[in-house]
Amino acid sequence: SLQEVIASGSSVQDDYATIFLDVIPIRTPPRYTASDEYLPPKYGRPVTFNAEQEWGRYHVLPRVEDSGRWENIPICKPSLMEFDMEDTYDVPTATAAALIAEDKNGVNEEKKESLSVVTSSKKEEQPTKPIKKHDLVACTWASSYYETRSGFSSHDDGQYRLQQWIEFHLLSGFDHVYIYDNSYAFLNNTEKNAARSTLKDVTDLYSPNQVTHVPWPAKICNNNRGTGDNKGERSSQYAAESSCRLRFGAHTKWIASFDMDEYLIPMGNFTNMKDVLSSVEEKKKKENGGDGYEPKVLIFTSYPAKPRLDFLQDPNLTDFTCGSKKCFQPIVPNNVTYLQTYNCDKEKPPRQETKPAEKQIYQSDFVLLHFVHYSAITVNSALGPDETRQAGMNYIRRAHHKHDYKFDEENEAIMLHSRAISGRQTFNWNNSCKLENTGACTIGIPLPSGIAPTVGGQNKDENGDVYRDGNGYACNCYVHENIENYWVPRLETALKERAKLNK
Repeated sequence: SLQEVIASGSSVQDDYATIFLDVIPIRTPPRYTASDEYLPPKYGRPVTFNAEQEWGRYHVLPRVEDSGRWENIPICKPSLMEFDMEDTYDVPTATAAALIAEDKNGVNEEKKESLSVVTSSKKEEQPTKPIKKHDLVACTWASSYYETRSGFSSHDDGQYRLQQWIEFHLLSGFDHVYIYDNSYAFLNNTEKNAARSTLKDVTDLYSPNQVTHVPWPAKICNNNRGTGDNKGERSSQYAAESSCRLRFGAHTKWIASFDMDEYLIPMGNFTNMKDVLSSVEEKKKKENGGDGYEPKVLIFTSYPAKPRLDFLQDPNLTDFTCGSKKCFQPIVPNNVTYLQTYNCDKEKPPRQETKPAEKQIYQSDFVLLHFVHYSAITVNSALGPDETRQAGMNYIRRAHHKHDYKFDEENEAIMLHSRAISGRQTFNWNNSCKLENTGACTIGIPLPSGIAPTVGGQNKDENGDVYRDGNGYACNCYVHENIENYWVPRLETALKERAKLNK
């Protein structure tokens, strides 16, 4: 069957596809009326849309020339064959086909013959569920060169950031990470000289069983400049996330998409994210006398941390004048980790002030479409009224959040957001960082150990005096002891060991 041919990978010959797909989107008019008028019949809603009234009696839905048709999309090998050369499905048909295809690389005749027998005896068997190779994976869209979304600054530290990000998340329990390398979008842009290298040098430091490098040359279509509410669309990033979910999500239980400046850190007594996930599952199932729910979407919030002054390169080496005030380039030296430099949060957990754009770890079999911060379509939300009731659930027209769970930041996991700041964001730092109201200072001045920041930006001792460092700068952030004393040393050791292995 066509399904078997595609699943076996045999339709790709000498790295060329032999099966192609055309996609013709059917466009409906702008939905000024009730959105449920356009739902499929299974939802049981009245269908009031009239195609003849909208387009006339001789319409085509739509005409090919007006359809936005995508032609001749090549059907490639299944993802794990393409990137790992391993079996994709847990049935003998696909397994045999994949191994037989490796004959060019030395599969012996005896093994090939035995596999052929198994295949022929299972001819009617169709590929079913993909193998769950992993429990937890991460996807990230990254580049050796990148610009801040507001367009204020550009950065070329992508390689350093990515290696530390990969190393940390492998240490903390992720089975595999998939790197969508957007450096390829800039390779021919002579104005962005720093982007002439890709991230492949970094991903090649790791085993293919740990890291997959996906060249991703798709450019951002609309990235609005300035500080307005509409920062534009990062279409390349959105497409990368969807690709990762579709290509690799079927082969893992849990999947997470977040950026290389975001660290998901086990907290409390946990040192492995898979242990955190298992604990959360058990805890929620035992609630309500053993009648709890299975968490399938795990949420973590964040707020940008501040880069600590004592770990940045000496400001006197990179200072410049912006306007009439003093600024400097906040550079993280190569011998210091971003994890330690940015271990300086505005609040002690549990944090009250966070950004609305949350991130999630989700079960790939439950979330059918994930869009950056949210689970847009789930198995439950795709059900119509009758299907929902047959599944023993009440049907409501708004989204179900029954399976959502928010991490306990003190005892389970927390996100540290090491978002880069530009030189211009240090405007007048030598004065603003001495003010009692510390909100204007973008540089991290840690509070003494054990002292938690106070809400409102003024951190004072029992005498009413603002906590200050030895240079008179007002303390404005909290150092997580778990990160500082456990994770930073582990990451530093791992990076040194990696360097020895790759000499």
